[in-house]
Amino acid sequence: MKLLPKQAWKNYNEKQNAYKKRLSLYQNNEYGDSIVIKEARTLEAFLPKLWYEVSVNSGEITGIDSLCYVVGYNTPIIGNNGSFLRNLAIYEYREGKYRLIKQSFYAIDSFEDMDNDLLFDGYDESNFSVSIQDGHIVINYEYMRGEAVNEYSYENGNWILVYASSSHRTCCSASISSYDYRTKTLTESTFPLGEEDYDDSTGISRDTVITTIEDRPVIYMDQPF
Repeated sequence: MKLLPKQAWKNYNEKQNAYKKRLSLYQNNEYGDSIVIKEARTLEAFLPKLWYEVSVNSGEITGIDSLCYVVGYNTPIIGNNGSFLRNLAIYEYREGKYRLIKQSFYAIDSFEDMDNDLLFDGYDESNFSVSIQDGHIVINYEYMRGEAVNEYSYENGNWILVYASSSHRTCCSASISSYDYRTKTLTESTFPLGEEDYDDSTGISRDTVITTIEDRPVIYMDQPF
């Protein structure tokens, strides 16, 4: 028991020293402002200073004839809105090597350093995941009372947004709004959660679903929206 306070003090000092090193890198702009390595044998080799890898996934992307990896990072780079930017990187994997083929600072929403420690690994800082599904890149967000999804495809040499949705829940209802850029279809749904929101004769919930056709401009991966 006598060693506990000494060990706790040691742990505290190590934590403070590590933070001072990160702070020095940040204040002196000695962190990476983008991924500069183009080819490596490991994904870890691409990681710039002070960046944090949040999510990684692999699969086949339509239009690219090799296995691909997608990685979502939190970065120490400040965007125009004053928040920290995230980075989405896309790598192709051939003959034992990874090659960076795309990176974007606008494909994933920006974030705040909620813990103010420049680690960027807290729950509210890493509440997203990236994946490759059905040939597309999918970004999922998780919030306290909802979720959101953005889906990108590779078409004619461009990375474009093809689907976006968001949902929100309260104590009384759940709502979902989605837009499919391929069919130009906007769907807005509301699902009551209370017992009084069911039809007494049928027992079916009084859900509301409204679908409209709406022409929206194309959004590219490097374009804020």
